[in-house]
Amino acid sequence: MRSLGISRRTLFAAAATEQASLMTAGTLMGIVVGTISCALVIPAVPLFPGGDNAGPSLQLQPAWAALAILLVATLGAAGVVGALAAHRLVAASVTDRLRESQA
Repeated sequence: MRSLGISRRTLFAAAATEQASLMTAGTLMGIVVGTISCALVIPAVPLFPGGDNAGPSLQLQPAWAALAILLVATLGAAGVVGALAAHRLVAASVTDRLRESQA
């Protein structure tokens, strides 16, 4: 792409957008599927051996604040990794590689 005259800035933006969209989609799908799975499975798990509910009443609700913090931290880390991957991709695109195959 660099040999066609596309600037490094444009290549970086395209690569970063691609990385960000893939990582964001994967992270959000993981959060959604994990939350749904927990909501379906946790009520079926016996809390105490023997099946009697002799213990205190437990709240089996998701910790939404912790989930939000985890989501923000994961997306932030994914953003850093995506930017590094895009930077390495752009740095590896040199026009001299086109001449290597002609030798």
